[in-house]
Amino acid sequence: MRCWLGLLAAANASLFQYFRRHREPVKDAIPAAIASTTVRANASGHFPFDWKRLTLCEVLRKRGRQQKTPGGHALLVYATDQRYLDGVQTKAHRALSLRYAFSKKLRYCTKKKLRLFALLGRFNEEKTCPLSQNFCHQMLRVAGLAALLDRRGPEGQKFESVTYADLDTVPVDFTVTPAHYLAMASSADLIGSANAAGMPILMNSGLLIVRNTAWSRSVLLEAWWRRRAQTPDQLSLWEALFEGWGDAYTFANYAAGHREALLRLLQQRLGGPCAASETCQNILERTGCLAAPLQVGRVLLLPARFAIGALPPLQADHVHARPWFCHKKCGRSTRRRLGGHSWGRHGRRANDTSFARCRD
Repeated sequence: MRCWLGLLAAANASLFQYFRRHREPVKDAIPAAIASTTVRANASGHFPFDWKRLTLCEVLRKRGRQQKTPGGHALLVYATDQRYLDGVQTKAHRALSLRYAFSKKLRYCTKKKLRLFALLGRFNEEKTCPLSQNFCHQMLRVAGLAALLDRRGPEGQKFESVTYADLDTVPVDFTVTPAHYLAMASSADLIGSANAAGMPILMNSGLLIVRNTAWSRSVLLEAWWRRRAQTPDQLSLWEALFEGWGDAYTFANYAAGHREALLRLLQQRLGGPCAASETCQNILERTGCLAAPLQVGRVLLLPARFAIGALPPLQADHVHARPWFCHKKCGRSTRRRLGGHSWGRHGRRANDTSFARCRD
């Protein structure tokens, strides 16, 4: 055992060694024929559903009024099965009921008049997930986004934007909507948070606002979908962004993407060494993370730790920061391992030098 550990250390292996590429990007189209229905949830977020078929469900309150044509803004989540939706997720010694997080999203959407959709089920064809069913099912978000952005009413009505949110995110600030963030930059088609959870990463894929444009549908989502067979969805997103910026690049593995993606973008896009840029200095010298909004092409990167003018942070890792959405320390405190879906093993990242934490 010690011999193996020594070999891994000598090779500078990371926790994400197994995420290296084994195949070329798969070039078939995003699934278009997804069944759709409407479900009605009670106050605790429970609703009847048959999990035998992948289905895009519009989620309404028990007495909510159904709208048949798209329009305005929508919020999208996904769940692969009943066990996941009813699970308890543990992060940073905090336990969060995913059903509670879902009910909070429904409450938020009801109050702000957003339409809530849940893509429920799994891909059922082996060719859809040629490498790993587990990682490929993270790409349900891409299929759901594509389905909603392509949806049209009888007179051409469409959603102005679709916000994707991981199931374990919890809305905190009920005063803002996606429209507030979209108004920050009319030319930005994708808005996301850099350095989420204290890591200086390029963009966190757990909360994304996608404006309904040809670029979003044909460039962003298709480039992201082609990479589903190689890596977890977040690294696939980063590489899709670099392709959209005209700098197609393949990172060695997930840990390398964490270390290199944001710095690569800054060094190439801000002209010369980082020291010549005030924004880059803020990132590297003051906090180690993005400290101000940064637009590159059609992508707007927002800092996770700071308010943006009158707007709260897009997301933060605890509710005390009063972000729009909380995405880590959102549940009740616990020191014991709970049953259900758990990501407790990711807590080891803090001791892995491959991941440089932001400096406070």
